[in-house]
Amino acid sequence: MKEFNYLKNEFEKTGVKIVSDVPLAMTQTDVRNEVVKLKSEDTDAVIVLGMTTQGYINIFRELHQQGYKGQVIADSGLTNPPVFR
Repeated sequence: MKEFNYLKNEFEKTGVKIVSDVPLAMTQTDVRNEVVKLKSEDTDAVIVLGMTTQGYINIFRELHQQGYKGQVIADSGLTNPPVFR
């Protein structure tokens, strides 16, 4: 949560607004509804932060499967080879 709050404050200083946040439970694996919520906002990008749980991994897959066309920004968890695959 600290990472999110820090980014939100830093982005707002530049005029970029975070319009919503969609939390996931640590054990959550089905993220289809959350991606629908993310796509319902008119945004240029989605930022994915958190532990590299199966839900975290599935967010990227589901964004792709649902045809999300914006930028996807992730924290260092995405650099983990099993996550990146």
